[in-house]
Formats: sequence, structure tokens, C-alpha cells
Amino acid sequence: PFYFRNFYARRSLRIFPAYYVLLALVLLAVPSISHSPGLESVRLDGWMYVLYLSNFAIAAGGFQLFLLDITWSLAVEEQFYLLWPAIVKFSHHLGPVCRWLVIGLPVVRSILWMYGVDWIWIHMMMPLRADSFAVGALVAMGLRIPFLTLALIPVILTLAWGGNYDRSSMLVGTIGYSLNAFAGAAILSLALSEGRFARLLSTKPFRHVGKVSYGIYLFHPICLAATSSLVDILHLDPLAHSVANVLLIGTVAVLAATISFQYFESPILALKSRFV
Repeated sequence: PFYFRNFYARRSLRIFPAYYVLLALVLLAVPSISHSPGLESVRLDGWMYVLYLSNFAIAAGGFQLFLLDITWSLAVEEQFYLLWPAIVKFSHHLGPVCRWLVIGLPVVRSILWMYGVDWIWIHMMMPLRADSFAVGALVAMGLRIPFLTLALIPVILTLAWGGNYDRSSMLVGTIGYSLNAFAGAAILSLALSEGRFARLLSTKPFRHVGKVSYGIYLFHPICLAATSSLVDILHLDPLAHSVANVLLIGTVAVLAATISFQYFESPILALKSRFV
């Protein structure tokens, strides 16, 4: 009887607290120590970030502030959650619904691309990205993506390395999102198997990274901004500089996410037990 209440309460407890801490840090604390050109634009659109509409703000005005540009994807996720519980509850054919989304949305994106719709609107509007969620739902319902699909990963990486897989390109804007979703689903299917890869992901370090991954995603731009200049003083060659940057930023982001999860998020997440 409390299906919708429980779903939205549990999702809110997981997603909202850390997200609004990020907004508070950027919109209230950062202005006192920095005067980024994009900060004023973000503050004017602040209500859209608060209401998880940042994908509309960014699609209309372009990427504005690096520290918050990642929030467009969280907005897409939350908008999807507004509809998905009802679809799950009232649809008697959830599998076919997901399969039609997976098949139909690349076609819709291709048509919009042909008619000149700007890539950023295709990139950031929830209905046009719902096939990625549908692929994940199919895996959750028991579908296992063939491991041969993992071959998509080196193909995608090769295209990206050559500059042919940019998010503003036609390839990405039409079928690229589908390729990404299937590659991710193949990794997930492999992780759900009984093989060595699944056992590797079950080790303590990987389990910890998975537990705090939401915080890593949220806080990594701040960590990047705070630490990027530290590697410069080492005067490394470009490759070593990039590797050192990734290691430093990754370490700081995991540490920040761990502190957030342990001392801020976990007590709030404990409240989820009231909504089962």
C-alpha cells in the first residue's frame, strides 16, 4: 500500500543529502574564495539546480560552471524516477516496454539529428536517454548481455582516442548512447556471473569504491579544482603528468567520498529501514 511513498523516500534519502551539500558548497561557499565567470550564471539559475532541472539550464545556456556541470546527469536520473515507479507498478509487460525503448529511441534521436536539433538537447533530455535506463532494467530483470559485447569497449575507446567519439558528434548523438549502455550492461552481466571478474569486484577495495561511488562522482570536480595545480610543480612530461593527476584526484575524491559517506550520509541512510 506504500509502494510509491517507500520508493521516493528511499531514493530521496540516498540522493538528496550529498547533492544539496554540493550545491551549498558551490553556491554559498565558493563565491567567497573564487570569482569564476560562470558562477553568476549558475546562481541566477540556482532554482533549476535545486529542483533537478539543471539539464534544461545547461542545454539552454551551455556548460556554465565545471563544479556543477555534472549535475545534468543527476537531473536526468531524477526525472526518470518520476515516471519509472508507475511504469513498473502498472505495466504488465515491462520487458517489451524496455525493449521498445532500446530499439526506438536511437531511431528518434537519429530523426531529431537529421532535422537539426542541437546535440546538447539530445544529450541532456531524459526521454531521449531513457534507453540507457531500460538496458539496466532488462539486466535487473534477468537478461544477461553476451560477453562478446565487451568488444564494444575497445572500439569505443579507440574512437574516443582518435577524436571520433565526441559527445557532440552524430555517431554519439544517435547510436553512441546505445553502444555505451550495452557495453556497461555487458560489464554488469559479467559482474553478476560466477567468474573471476565477479570475485574480483567482491573484494573489499572494490566493494568500498562501489559504496562511495556516488560521492566520488559528486565531489570529483571539486577535488580536481583543488589539486590540479599540485602536480604542476613536479614538472613531469605530459603522460606522467596525466597519470599523476588521475592518481591524485582519484585518491582525494575517494577520501572525500568516504568521509561524506561515513559521517554524513550513513546516519541518513539508516532511516531507509523505516520505508520497506
